[in-house]
Amino acid sequence: MQDVNPDMDEIFKEAADKYPLKTNTAEWEAISQKLHTKGNNDESDIAYKKRTSALLFLVLLIPTGLIVTQYIKVHQEQKQIIAKAENKQINALQREKAEDITSSKSEADKQRDNKIYPNINKPVSKEEYTAQRNNSKIAKQKELVEPLLRDYKVQVYDDPNKNLAHDNIAKDKSIMHFENDSNKLLERVQNLNILTEKNSGSSKNSKKVRKELKRFYIGGVIAPELTSVKFQPVKRMSFNLGILMGYRLNDKIGFQLGATFAHRYYYTDGKYTAPKSIRYDNAKILNVNAFSSVTEMPLTFQYNIKSKKNTRLFASAGCVSYVMHKEHYNYTYEKNGEEKHSVKYDNKASDYWFSNVQIGFGYEYNVNKIGNIVIEPYYRIPLKNTGISNLPITSIGINFALTKNLKN
Repeated sequence: MQDVNPDMDEIFKEAADKYPLKTNTAEWEAISQKLHTKGNNDESDIAYKKRTSALLFLVLLIPTGLIVTQYIKVHQEQKQIIAKAENKQINALQREKAEDITSSKSEADKQRDNKIYPNINKPVSKEEYTAQRNNSKIAKQKELVEPLLRDYKVQVYDDPNKNLAHDNIAKDKSIMHFENDSNKLLERVQNLNILTEKNSGSSKNSKKVRKELKRFYIGGVIAPELTSVKFQPVKRMSFNLGILMGYRLNDKIGFQLGATFAHRYYYTDGKYTAPKSIRYDNAKILNVNAFSSVTEMPLTFQYNIKSKKNTRLFASAGCVSYVMHKEHYNYTYEKNGEEKHSVKYDNKASDYWFSNVQIGFGYEYNVNKIGNIVIEPYYRIPLKNTGISNLPITSIGINFALTKNLKN
């Protein structure tokens, strides 16, 4: 058996150095792109699953909160009913005790009361009783009439012929001759007072409504969204999360400003990308799967279509501005008759003011002390192109918001 040379490892290393690995071929580049793309896709899929799970959790949390709130409300109402019944029983017992105490007065107490208040238990004839009742009635009517007369500037004289209304009433061709009858006088003046209260009632109610209107509110919003370019197929859902605040001008009109952080995913054919925006050579872009990290600032005006005690329907319209933080393009291109894959990153921030018009239609439900639950589908129409590839991006989504009214 022939002996093995112990320096075989060194021999192989020297042979490998004479034949270096060629990494500049098209096959090597294709394998590298596939490996790189696969790694990125795995990471993005994991992140997408996490965001989807969080979104589903928040959506399921809304009906759970409604159920708990309604249970607490019913429980509180039952407590209030029980408390009212107990109060009625306590009041009835107190009245019974008071009656028992009054009826159990001793004869000595009654004699003492007769000495201190001799007129209380003194027998009165029918004529005297009628006269006393009439006198007390007339005194009460005078007490009611005199302040009303002062309000309407009417003067009453002892002589019935001099009982004329004031000049400002006489100008209306309704000079009133008040007879020396307090019942008629009270009736006439009370009628005037009722009319005045009716005329001023609407303004008082309107002031009360204006005081109860909560003008400022603030809240949080979450929105799943579908984003596309030229209505091409959507391959992945986008996701928005942020805050909003609003101001109600009156019970019909208000405006709202939001600030949301969004991850947008969209697909486009290569023909819609700007020339030499992704590659600087003459390669033909076939298709692009794009991702962008964006801060959105929607400014919308709302109009209440129908409002009830705890609900309202509204329509909204406005514009959306963007600040784009980073972009990622995974694209396929053709060069020298070969189809290849590559990626491009751009981390330069850029802003796009009033780049989309937004229209929507929403429903709001008030949940007592928790706040207002708002569901608002919306549609965004591009006014200008965005991103380094200069694409017209259209979006459709649903805002799920929870808002809280602030004290005025």
